[in-house]
Amino acid sequence: MTNIVLHDCEESKNIGIDFSNVYFALNPNYISTVARYRNGSGDIVEVADEASAFMPILIARKAFLKVATCLGPPVSRDGELLEPEAERRVLNLLVGHIRANRLADRISPPVNWCLFSSSPDNATSAPFGTYELDLRCSQDDLWRGLHQKNRNVIRAAEREGVSVRVGAGEVATFHRLYESTMARNQMGSESLDFFEALAASEGVNIYCATVYAGDEALGAVFVPYTEFGSYYVYGATAASMTVNGANNLLHYRMLSDLRELGVRKHDFVGARLSDVSGTKLEGIQKFKKRFGSTLRTGVIWKMDINRIKCFAFDKLLAIKLAAGGGKASKDIIDQENQKA
Repeated sequence: MTNIVLHDCEESKNIGIDFSNVYFALNPNYISTVARYRNGSGDIVEVADEASAFMPILIARKAFLKVATCLGPPVSRDGELLEPEAERRVLNLLVGHIRANRLADRISPPVNWCLFSSSPDNATSAPFGTYELDLRCSQDDLWRGLHQKNRNVIRAAEREGVSVRVGAGEVATFHRLYESTMARNQMGSESLDFFEALAASEGVNIYCATVYAGDEALGAVFVPYTEFGSYYVYGATAASMTVNGANNLLHYRMLSDLRELGVRKHDFVGARLSDVSGTKLEGIQKFKKRFGSTLRTGVIWKMDINRIKCFAFDKLLAIKLAAGGGKASKDIIDQENQKA
């Protein structure tokens, strides 16, 4: 017999998981902080049969629509990813539980660090990937693993006197750069309060650093991590990069520090598997690859549970946007499937 239970954040602290040994988004304090700032509720899903599996989800309301978002893939109690068929079974059970209990009308595309090896039946899915770097290496091996161009620009930035500052004192500077970066890309941004709350959350480890040319902030990172791994969830750059290689130096310093902290791997988060030649994404993905990382492929997915409500929501949103001269943007899954 299979049992599926949604544990709220307080209950989740007592389900026997060593949260330092699994990915960061399974930490109940992380989930509760995100839920608070998204005006939703966060839970850890437990699927218990011959072997337990766990995954975090967020359920929030958008107008009259309840939307569930997966904050990470299902894993075993010790944090290991499941085999594809085992994962598919867990996801089918999750979808069935959500539908039977009317917990959500829609399951949205997952957050950008969440990569699945399979998708549930009848989901809309698209191939996706991420670049991962094994940090269980020597410092010399970390340096040798960099692409030659990376090593060259890092040395050049060092000669220019670029410096990196690390710590909670950099959160405000990070946020200023992040807000500007998101605005340039016509994307929404989280508040400074959100990042300060995450940095202050018990048991949630955050690596925050800024790279400077003199007193000019050129780039910054806000990276959650556990011993299991670190994730490049938030990053930012100045509108004008006055020193070539400054951002490369920042990331190399970050990787070096995380390795010293005993983090086992770094996830650069997100890689399109479609042809991105000639686009901004091509440069971003080359940047991730040139640190010696390896491409891991998988899938992302979404599903409408209550199709009538979802259709009505999408139609009304389209009308509202059209009245203001805009139109609804396509999510990553639709973008990738449109290319296929």
